[in-house]
Amino acid sequence: MAPPSRRKLHNPTTKFLSVTALLVVAVYALRQGPSVVTILNGGRAARSAVLGDVGKATELAAELQAVLADRELRLALGAKQCPQRAPGRPVGSVVVVHIPKTAGTFLHGVLQRVLPASGSGKWCTRGADSTTDLPLVSATCGRGDPPPDQVELFEATRKSFRHTCSGFTAHQDVEYFNAVGIDYNQTLTVTALRHPVDRVISEYYYALRAGAEWMRPYLPNNDTDFSGMVRLVESNGINANNLMTSHLGAGKHCRFPGAAPTTPEEQKLEAAKRNLSRICLLVLSEFMDESLVRLARAGGWSSRRLLSAAAQLQEEAGGKVNAGNNPLVPWDVRRVIEQYNELDMQLYEFATQLFMRRRYSDA
Repeated sequence: MAPPSRRKLHNPTTKFLSVTALLVVAVYALRQGPSVVTILNGGRAARSAVLGDVGKATELAAELQAVLADRELRLALGAKQCPQRAPGRPVGSVVVVHIPKTAGTFLHGVLQRVLPASGSGKWCTRGADSTTDLPLVSATCGRGDPPPDQVELFEATRKSFRHTCSGFTAHQDVEYFNAVGIDYNQTLTVTALRHPVDRVISEYYYALRAGAEWMRPYLPNNDTDFSGMVRLVESNGINANNLMTSHLGAGKHCRFPGAAPTTPEEQKLEAAKRNLSRICLLVLSEFMDESLVRLARAGGWSSRRLLSAAAQLQEEAGGKVNAGNNPLVPWDVRRVIEQYNELDMQLYEFATQLFMRRRYSDA
C-alpha cells in the first residue's frame, strides 16, 4: 500500500487543494512582494491548505481573487488620461463613446448645451440648420466595411473635429475614436455604463416603441409576455448581449480607414477594462447625479449650469420614444439575460468599483 502522502496526491480533492496551495503563495507575493520570507510564509499556509479541507482552500482562493482585483483596480486608477486645461477655463473638446441605452443620448444633449453655440468650440453638426449630428449617431455596421456615405461622414468628422467643431458622439466602439485621431490627453473622453440586465431590457422596449423592423421575431403577445425578450437574448439578435464589452473592448467596429483589427473574442473583457480605465470620465446611469457633477468638474463647467441643462432636458423628454416606462420584468427572465451577458456583468462590476475609487482619488 502506498504511503498516505502518495495516496493523497491521487485524490481529486487533494489535487484541488495542491493547486490552491500554489495560489496561496501568489497571495503573499502580491501583498508583500516576492521576498524569500514571503514565499516561506506562503508555503506554510499552502501546506496547511493541503492538509486541511476544501472549505479552507476555497477561502484562500477567494482571498487571492480579492487581492488580484484590488491590484487591477489600483493599476486602473493610474491609467486615466484627461486633458490639461488652464485654470478657470473649460476643456477645448469632448467626445462620448456612446454605448446604446446607457444614457448616452442624455449626456450628448447636456454637452451640446454647455458647449458654445457657435464657432469652433460648438458641437459637431452637419447641414444648414446645424441640428443634425456629425457623424450620424445611428451609424453601425457590425464588423464589416462601412457604406460609402458613412466613410464620407467619418472623413468629415476627422477633418472637422478640433478645427471647426469640438464635440461629437457615435454608436461605434473605441477603435472608431482612435481612427478619428482622438488624443486622450487633449480631449475630454466620456462614456456611460449601465447594469447589463437593465440595459438589455431598455433596448428591447426602445426598439418595440420605435417599430424596428428587426424586432419582428421578438414581438411579445401582451404586456406580461416576455418570451420575445428571451428569444432576443438567446439568439443574440442585433448583438443584444455583452454590448458594453464589445464597444469598450474594440470588438464591434466598422472597418473605417486607420482602424485596427477587431479584438479577438477571448481578449475583449480585458481590453474593455484597459480602455475604460483610460477614459477620463466614467458615468454610471445608476449614479447619474454624481456623474453629472463629476462631468462638470472634469470639463471645467459650472455645475449649476450643467445640472440646469440636465434638468431642462429631462423636462423636455416626456413622451419621447427614448423616455417610455417599461413593464417590470420577472426575476427568471432577468436571470436569463444575466447569464447571456456574463462579460458585461464582470465589466460592470469592475466599472462600479472603479467609479467608487475615483470618487476618493479625485477628491
